[in-house]
Amino acid sequence: MYTCQQLTASALICDVSSMKILGVTVQEDLSPSSKVEEILGGCSSSLNVLRVLRAHGMPETVLHVVAAVITVARMLYAARHGGASQPLTTRSDLR
Repeated sequence: MYTCQQLTASALICDVSSMKILGVTVQEDLSPSSKVEEILGGCSSSLNVLRVLRAHGMPETVLHVVAAVITVARMLYAARHGGASQPLTTRSDLR
């Protein structure tokens, strides 16, 4: 919910309870709950994919590879977009 106030013909100020900035939701009380919920939702989706694949008979070794690929993809995304001081450039950087 938000309310707006017109200051001048070209200036409008709005009060908001939350705002998404650079992929992070900032709430008016500065609590991290929505970010935590977003992360847990992503983890839940990944686990559900693995459950479905296992239910359809995918071998355990392949499930481990799929889980590793999901984990590495998230790590690479976080390294690129999470403010890492130096980007990951080689495969050995992941070890």
